[in-house]
Amino acid sequence: MAKDEAEVTGVRRRPGWHDRLAAAAWPAAIAGLLLLAYLVLHLVVAGASPYGWERDLVDAATRIPRPIGAPMEAVMDLSDRTLLPLYAVVGWFVTRRPPVAAAILLSGFVEGLGIGALKDWAERPRPTGIRVRDHVGGFGLPSGHTAFACAVAVVVATRLRGWWRAVPCALAAIVGVARMYVGVHYPLDLVGGALWGSATACGALAVVSLALPPARQTAAHG
Repeated sequence: MAKDEAEVTGVRRRPGWHDRLAAAAWPAAIAGLLLLAYLVLHLVVAGASPYGWERDLVDAATRIPRPIGAPMEAVMDLSDRTLLPLYAVVGWFVTRRPPVAAAILLSGFVEGLGIGALKDWAERPRPTGIRVRDHVGGFGLPSGHTAFACAVAVVVATRLRGWWRAVPCALAAIVGVARMYVGVHYPLDLVGGALWGSATACGALAVVSLALPPARQTAAHG
């Protein structure tokens, strides 16, 4: 049987729409599941008083020794949305892939666009009666800092290999703990932020996979 021409010549094949759809399918499906999980969380905790175990965890977090808490705060400060363009540039420089920078920008933009509406929708109060190091207003669910950290971390993690994938995820987790350390969020606020941020990241990856062609594939010889 004659071999396919691409196999014989090793000619690069330009990816078609079926390749883009295949690349977008899994992140789109995960984004949907994460949004569903967020909806369930919202229905459970929106407008309700925080659980006792949440208060206990926040109180314990505010008592973390300063030599440990200060570095966590420094990591937390990196989840400032004004740094989004910088993270996109760094993502492009490290990977040399424009889709990575595009996904970071889109994920961070959508996350920030919806966070305020989600907070007003849930109307979940912030911690009270504890030591507060960062005085902020508004509602607590979802945590905006945690959402932004996850929105960037998930995109970056999908482009890393091996144990390096754990690095951005660990940094995002530190941001969440730091938000309890400064006394402004309950644990389920952090879970909500992680779900929302990760959902926007997966959605951005799906959109970018459709809009920008994946790397051309070269058929193997023989």
